[in-house]
Amino acid sequence: MRRTMRYRVARTILVTGVSFSAAALLVGCGGDPEAPPGTPSSVAATISTVAPSSLPPTTTVAPIPQADPEPVVTQVPAIDCGQQMQAPTDQFGSPMSSGTSICATVVECADISENYEYGTTRMSDGSLMYTDACYDYNQQQNAQEQAAIVDPGTTADRGYTCDEVQCTNPDGSFVPNYQRCGVACGEPPTSGDVQGGWVNCLDTGATMEQCREQLGN
Repeated sequence: MRRTMRYRVARTILVTGVSFSAAALLVGCGGDPEAPPGTPSSVAATISTVAPSSLPPTTTVAPIPQADPEPVVTQVPAIDCGQQMQAPTDQFGSPMSSGTSICATVVECADISENYEYGTTRMSDGSLMYTDACYDYNQQQNAQEQAAIVDPGTTADRGYTCDEVQCTNPDGSFVPNYQRCGVACGEPPTSGDVQGGWVNCLDTGATMEQCREQLGN
């Protein structure tokens, strides 16, 4: 009786030990002892991924510096200041310049009180040339002088005498244009009268030939 009981206990321990070993084997291999047969284990189904930190770093290529283009040097030809400037011409086609250099600049307008023609300009090279700007200046200068004369009177009242060409003082000296009355007093025209006559004639729309006949020039 006791032998039989020992035999049963030993058998139970043996069977239990075998079952425990099998279960341990399944767990150690990643199996699930409660999973149905044919189910893949969670370990086998796990897909290993590679961490991004394990990838080789991206190589950045620095741009190649571009060399600055060589500056273009333009050769400027030297100016020959010995050449004369193309000067304006008068109504007869004659150049209104005493040989002004192409490098010369305007210095000042000549004063009509010095018996210069309207528009005469002193240039930096010492020459004289006509310019429209100085002509306008001389016109203004003449207008101011004429406005200062309240009563031009006559040539006799002025103390000098005139012929068909010019006026002279009692001592025989030439009377400058700025001191003369001109056409307004029955005298020969001054340079201002001549220039003003041309301007007035051309402003009417007449041609140069028509003005030349009209003014007698």
